[in-house]
Amino acid sequence: MLARSRAGSKVQFLRLIEHDDEVVVTYEMTKPNGEKGRNTEILRIKDNKIVSVEVYFGWDVLPNH
Repeated sequence: MLARSRAGSKVQFLRLIEHDDEVVVTYEMTKPNGEKGRNTEILRIKDNKIVSVEVYFGWDVLPNH
């Protein structure tokens, strides 16, 4: 799954895991200059609304990986 952020970066979702009232999302971002990075977020859902977000700011992705 690929999306484009408002800043012009590309975002590719690598992991979407649903468990009970939580969703774990890992995504890789590619900036317009080609630099890449990954983040993981844990979203808690209640009554079809996001009620909390934990963000684990990720790691750099080396070229050709």
